[in-house]
Amino acid sequence: MRIPIAKEGQLPAFCSIAAGFTFWAMGRRFGSFIKNVGLLSMTAGVGIAAFLRDPDRLVIPIENGILAPADGKVIRIEKTRMQDLSDDPVTCVSIFMGLFDCHINRLPSSGKITHKVESEGTFLAAWDERASEENRRAGMRIDGDFPVFVRQVAGLMARQIVSRPALGDTVTQGDRYGLIKFGSRVDVFFPADFNLLIDIGDYTFAGITALAEAPRKTEPVKKVAKKKAAKKKTVVKKKTATKKVAAKKSTAKQTSNEAEPTSKSPAEPANSADSPDTTDVENATPDKSVEE
Repeated sequence: MRIPIAKEGQLPAFCSIAAGFTFWAMGRRFGSFIKNVGLLSMTAGVGIAAFLRDPDRLVIPIENGILAPADGKVIRIEKTRMQDLSDDPVTCVSIFMGLFDCHINRLPSSGKITHKVESEGTFLAAWDERASEENRRAGMRIDGDFPVFVRQVAGLMARQIVSRPALGDTVTQGDRYGLIKFGSRVDVFFPADFNLLIDIGDYTFAGITALAEAPRKTEPVKKVAKKKAAKKKTVVKKKTATKKVAAKKSTAKQTSNEAEPTSKSPAEPANSADSPDTTDVENATPDKSVEE
């Protein structure tokens, strides 16, 4: 049976609750002070379990897009530069995780971990713009269909960052990859030409909310349209050629049918100079009778 609490919080939560129950039981005998200490310890244990809860979640992947890596509020969207991702300008989306948000972080995209970096620093408030560069932070680059850099930033109360994937690991979009204990923020960097699907002030859910989508490629569509048009032209040409051949065949057949009776009729005798003319014979007969 899976315990819906991050493994980093299971032992502290259990110990606090167990110690609190023990003090509370002893307080019934040794006084209200011990009893109150027990209640306080149990409350702290329940709070740790709530802050570090890790419930199962139905991930909704987005093809050619980026999912939110954390539960929280979008506090910043800006164009910036990230040398670990690209020399060109990139888009940065910052998500602030409050004390009552689920602190489990999930992978914004699928791919291979090609770069990891951890930096020590101060512990400014997470909503301070300087926190991204001055606070303690851990980041990694994911190279898949497109490059993405995700960075966990510690805050005023958050002091411990957990990032589980190792360099060279292949990861899947929406999977758990770490947490920041007790709040803070997560920054996501991606190519600047991606289409944003959220705005400042929106609330996101890790592994569910889509942050951005890659621009749609129009060239293949045009090529397909051209191929279809060429196929249609070829079909039309074939049909036209077939009709012409059929028309020629029918014309030739009709001509042969008309010429056939003439060839079969008997030839009429030709008038020649040698054949006697009947008219002349009839005229010559009376002359002979006269001479007699």
